[in-house]
Amino acid sequence: MYAHISRGGTAVPAHALESAVRAADGRMRSGTNPARMVVKNGRAAGVVTTDGEEFKARKFVAQYPQSRQ
Repeated sequence: MYAHISRGGTAVPAHALESAVRAADGRMRSGTNPARMVVKNGRAAGVVTTDGEEFKARKFVAQYPQSRQ
């Protein structure tokens, strides 16, 4: 059995992702709740937030909460 431990805390991967996105001239937005994913031609094309804002992008990362059953 193997265990992986993050040095510097659990925020380290998030900070690394933010650095990579900004280095590629991308933008990040936190504290926004996704309502649905926009799909065009079978591919993810954007995200609509619970506030009604739509973000379109060629590439994006979105975290959806797991549904509770």
